[in-house]
Amino acid sequence: MKKYILCTIMVLFAICQSQAQIFDPVDWEFGSKALEDGSYELTFTATLDDGWYIYSQNIDEGGPIPTSFEFDDHKANGDITENGDMIEKFDNMFEMQVRKYSKTVSFVANVKAKAGDTVTGYLTYMTCDDKRCLPPEDVDFEFTIE
Repeated sequence: MKKYILCTIMVLFAICQSQAQIFDPVDWEFGSKALEDGSYELTFTATLDDGWYIYSQNIDEGGPIPTSFEFDDHKANGDITENGDMIEKFDNMFEMQVRKYSKTVSFVANVKAKAGDTVTGYLTYMTCDDKRCLPPEDVDFEFTIE
């Protein structure tokens, strides 16, 4: 009888695990290129599944977590720019005006570095669809300057 109960519990657990969905709607790609002034342009590109959004760096408090960047030993020269089709509208979930992107967005940072340097850090972002938001996520990055 104990074996039967144990087997039943294991089967139910396996069924529950297979029913659970894991959402991973954002893929990140990183690139860099040398600029004429000796600095480097670092590009962080997010590609999103249909129906999902990622938020701008410029969001008022009380709303979704804005995308942000933290560098370990280097810092961005100036603002990090955003390139994509921004959607700026009232969001019913947050009850406020938000700036967000769907499909794809690139964030571009300019850093002073020299050949052989490694630029490391992490970015933080939050993603939502029209029904739910996923917890903010940190993504490590590393660029080797050539």
